[in-house]
Amino acid sequence: MATLWFQLGVSKTGYNKRMISPLLPVLLTPRLILRPMTAGDSEAVTRMISVSRESFSRWFTWAREANLDSVREYSRRIEEAMAVGTTSQYVVLTHAYSLVGRVGLMEIDTSARCAELGYMLRTDFEGQGLMTEAAHRLASHALGPGGLHRLSAYVDVENIGSQRVLSRLGFRQEGTLRHVVQHPERGWRDQHVYGLLEGELVG
Repeated sequence: MATLWFQLGVSKTGYNKRMISPLLPVLLTPRLILRPMTAGDSEAVTRMISVSRESFSRWFTWAREANLDSVREYSRRIEEAMAVGTTSQYVVLTHAYSLVGRVGLMEIDTSARCAELGYMLRTDFEGQGLMTEAAHRLASHALGPGGLHRLSAYVDVENIGSQRVLSRLGFRQEGTLRHVVQHPERGWRDQHVYGLLEGELVG
C-alpha cells in the first residue's frame, strides 16, 4: 500500500546497484509465507487487484487499468530486476497458500546500504495485522548482519492504514513531498516520507 509499486527504473539517487543474491530465501512468520514472486503468480496477483481495485485505485496510479496482461508484463520485468539484484519482491501467502498480498524492496543501493519498502494487501484481509507481520519479517531480514542500513517508504498523506503499518514497525515520519505523484483521478498528491534505520525495527 506504500510506494509506487509498478514503477521500475533509475532510483532517486540516480542509479541502482546489486545488493542481494537473485536466489532470495523464503521467509516465514507464524501466519505467513513470503516467497519470491514469479511470473507464475500473475493470475493470483490479478485476482488480488480485482478484489481490491477500489481501494488500490486511491493510492496506486496503475490500479484502475491493471489486468492480467499488464501484471504479466510487470512480473517479467520484476524477474529481470530480481536477477540482477536491484529489487526483491515477495508474494505474501497464508499457510493455506492463499495469496493475500505483496511486499518488497525497490531501488536497492549497495553503496548507501538503503532501499525503498513497498507493500499491498487484499482489502478483505485487512485488520488482522498481516501486512505488519509480513513487512516486519522482510525488514528484519533486510536489516540483518551485512545487510541494509536504511529503509524508506513513501505514503499518500491520506493513506492512514499504511502509515499505521510503518509506525508499528518503528518507521519515523521525516517529512512530506508536495505534488510528487500525479494521480489520474485525484490530481497531484502529496506523500509522507518515512525512514527506518538499522537497529530501530520494533518487535
